[in-house]
Amino acid sequence: MEITEIKASYEKALKVFLDEEIYLLENDVSERAMAHKLAEYLSDQFPDFDVDCEYNRNGKKPKYVQVNFNEALTSEVEKLVVKAIKWREILKKGENEYMDNDIPPITFSTFPDIIIHQRGENYPTNILVIEIKKDGTDDEDVIFDYAKLKDFTSKEEGNEYRYKVGVHLTLSSEKGDSVYFRNGSIEKG
Repeated sequence: MEITEIKASYEKALKVFLDEEIYLLENDVSERAMAHKLAEYLSDQFPDFDVDCEYNRNGKKPKYVQVNFNEALTSEVEKLVVKAIKWREILKKGENEYMDNDIPPITFSTFPDIIIHQRGENYPTNILVIEIKKDGTDDEDVIFDYAKLKDFTSKEEGNEYRYKVGVHLTLSSEKGDSVYFRNGSIEKG
């Protein structure tokens, strides 16, 4: 499936979701409930693929992402938020010997909100990975989703996932704002 077709199908499903699920959007239901409903509309657009919510498998093993907090970040806010995330993780693990710029990449088990793929397979059948947040979510959570989407869409050698497209979807009572990821980066334009 081509990138333009993936994005057009996603946008069509999102439009139907936004038009049909006003109750969910206006009544502050959970992110999981909205993800499930959006996944139903996505299933109509991707009939040859599996559409799963909170899917935590990579074949038969758990799904993991590795987040490198030492990479160049795009803004000062992002740098501060990522610093808070990495220190929280280090303190949880009791690893206090790392200096600020020497922190190794951290591996997290993960279960994306929605994925479109073929179960038991990886690239090239990993089509779309979506992380959803409600408007007003803490910056820390949004930036962590961005880091996961960068990893899920990275084409680097050794990356098992290589989703063709990643989407960070922010939902409010009136709209959905999508940020696209390709090749391990936010898509410009």
